[in-house]
Amino acid sequence: MKQLVPPDGAGAYPAISPGEVEGLRALLAEREVTIRDLRSRLDREVEERRHLIALLTDRRPWWRRWFR
Repeated sequence: MKQLVPPDGAGAYPAISPGEVEGLRALLAEREVTIRDLRSRLDREVEERRHLIALLTDRRPWWRRWFR
């Protein structure tokens, strides 16, 4: 496995402040919520499209659609 080395050759990355870590965690949580929301919207859109296509491509004879 390749080891990452900082460009200055010091061998260790600078310390990350706890506030920066919390900020990044909050950003990650927000992105996860956004992705979950977008996936659910996409799923609903796909179901709506399937329903509309089924309505538009009804292959039954016209008399069976009119006289149920």
